[in-house]
Amino acid sequence: MKKLFFIFLIAILSLFFCFSSRPIIAKTFYVANSADLQAALGLADNNGADDIINMAQGMYATTAPFDYTAGANEGSLTIIGAGAGLTILNGTGG
Repeated sequence: MKKLFFIFLIAILSLFFCFSSRPIIAKTFYVANSADLQAALGLADNNGADDIINMAQGMYATTAPFDYTAGANEGSLTIIGAGAGLTILNGTGG
Protein backbone atom coordinates (compact mmCIF):
# COMPACT_ATOMS: atom_id res chain seq x y z
CA MET A 1 0.00 0.00 0.00
CA LYS A 2 2.86 2.38 0.82
CA LYS A 3 4.44 1.64 -2.55
CA LEU A 4 1.20 2.50 -4.37
CA PHE A 5 0.88 5.75 -2.40
CA PHE A 6 4.50 6.64 -3.22
CA ILE A 7 3.95 6.01 -6.95
CA PHE A 8 0.77 8.11 -6.86
CA LEU A 9 2.61 10.95 -5.09
CA ILE A 10 5.43 10.89 -7.67
CA ALA A 11 2.89 10.98 -10.51
CA ILE A 12 1.06 13.99 -9.01
CA LEU A 13 4.31 15.89 -8.41
CA SER A 14 5.48 15.12 -11.95
CA LEU A 15 2.27 16.52 -13.39
CA PHE A 16 2.57 19.61 -11.21
CA PHE A 17 6.10 20.34 -12.42
CA CYS A 18 5.23 19.61 -16.05
CA PHE A 19 2.32 22.04 -16.12
CA SER A 20 3.64 24.72 -13.78
CA SER A 21 4.89 27.91 -15.38
CA ARG A 22 8.23 27.58 -17.07
CA PRO A 23 10.94 30.20 -16.68
CA ILE A 24 10.63 32.95 -19.26
CA ILE A 25 13.76 33.59 -21.24
CA ALA A 26 14.39 36.89 -22.98
CA LYS A 27 14.73 36.71 -26.75
CA THR A 28 16.96 38.78 -29.03
CA PHE A 29 15.84 39.23 -32.63
CA TYR A 30 17.98 40.45 -35.54
CA VAL A 31 16.10 42.02 -38.45
CA ALA A 32 17.16 43.40 -41.82
CA ASN A 33 13.87 44.36 -43.50
CA SER A 34 10.26 45.37 -42.79
CA ALA A 35 8.90 41.82 -42.96
CA ASP A 36 11.51 40.60 -40.47
CA LEU A 37 10.69 43.53 -38.17
CA GLN A 38 6.96 42.76 -38.15
CA ALA A 39 7.65 39.06 -37.60
CA ALA A 40 9.93 39.87 -34.64
CA LEU A 41 7.31 42.22 -33.19
CA GLY A 42 4.70 39.46 -33.46
CA LEU A 43 6.92 36.91 -31.73
CA ALA A 44 7.93 39.39 -29.02
CA ASP A 45 4.28 40.30 -28.51
CA ASN A 46 3.37 36.75 -27.54
CA ASN A 47 6.28 35.35 -25.54
CA GLY A 48 5.87 37.10 -22.18
CA ALA A 49 9.60 37.87 -21.93
CA ASP A 50 11.82 40.92 -22.06
CA ASP A 51 12.84 41.19 -25.71
CA ILE A 52 15.39 43.06 -27.80
CA ILE A 53 15.06 43.74 -31.52
CA ASN A 54 18.30 44.72 -33.25
CA MET A 55 17.67 46.45 -36.57
CA ALA A 56 20.36 46.45 -39.24
CA GLN A 57 21.25 49.62 -41.08
CA GLY A 58 18.76 50.48 -43.80
CA MET A 59 15.30 51.78 -44.60
CA TYR A 60 12.30 49.88 -43.26
CA ALA A 61 9.49 51.00 -45.56
CA THR A 62 5.86 50.12 -44.98
CA THR A 63 2.44 51.49 -45.80
CA ALA A 64 0.82 49.64 -42.87
CA PRO A 65 1.63 50.32 -39.23
CA PHE A 66 3.96 47.95 -37.44
CA ASP A 67 1.89 46.05 -34.88
CA TYR A 68 2.88 45.36 -31.26
CA THR A 69 0.48 45.25 -28.32
CA ALA A 70 1.98 44.41 -24.95
CA GLY A 71 -0.36 42.39 -22.77
CA ALA A 72 -0.58 42.46 -18.99
CA ASN A 73 2.04 39.71 -18.64
CA GLU A 74 4.35 40.98 -21.35
CA GLY A 75 7.93 41.93 -20.54
CA SER A 76 9.75 44.94 -21.90
CA LEU A 77 10.65 45.55 -25.54
CA THR A 78 13.83 47.33 -26.59
CA ILE A 79 14.42 48.23 -30.24
CA ILE A 80 17.99 49.11 -31.21
CA GLY A 81 18.93 50.58 -34.59
CA ALA A 82 22.32 51.08 -36.22
CA GLY A 83 22.29 54.79 -35.33
CA ALA A 84 20.62 58.08 -36.16
CA GLY A 85 20.19 58.41 -39.91
CA LEU A 86 21.31 54.80 -40.44
CA THR A 87 18.16 52.91 -39.45
CA ILE A 88 15.07 54.61 -40.90
CA LEU A 89 11.40 53.73 -40.46
CA ASN A 90 9.49 55.07 -43.48
CA GLY A 91 5.72 54.92 -43.20
CA THR A 92 5.05 56.10 -46.73
CA GLY A 93 6.15 52.83 -48.30
CA GLY A 94 9.16 54.13 -50.11
